Amino acid sequence: DLMGYQALAPGPGEFALGVDYLLEMRSFASFPFVGRNVFKDGERVFRYMKAIPTKGPCLTCHGSNVSPSVKAKIAEFYPEDQATGFALGDMRGAFTITQPVP
Repeated sequence: DLMGYQALAPGPGEFALGVDYLLEMRSFASFPFVGRNVFKDGERVFRYMKAIPTKGPCLTCHGSNVSPSVKAKIAEFYPEDQATGFALGDMRGAFTITQPVP
């Protein structure tokens, strides 16, 4: 933001530092992260990544004050789920789409 960026297209350097680093970096940015062309298994692909910010409705299942009945259903349908304890505005993860580029 101090640099006046309008968007960021993360590249191999950012991806090499890991998803946690990208999410932390995104939490400090007021501009979008956008896709770019990268290589996967030697082939050029377009990769789009969009951060998943925690909004009000998300807190029903992913917040730190989840009702016992909701916790029970989460445990029943998603026994390995650990996506709880988030606060409003936290980055919960990212959606990513990778498509081959002809």
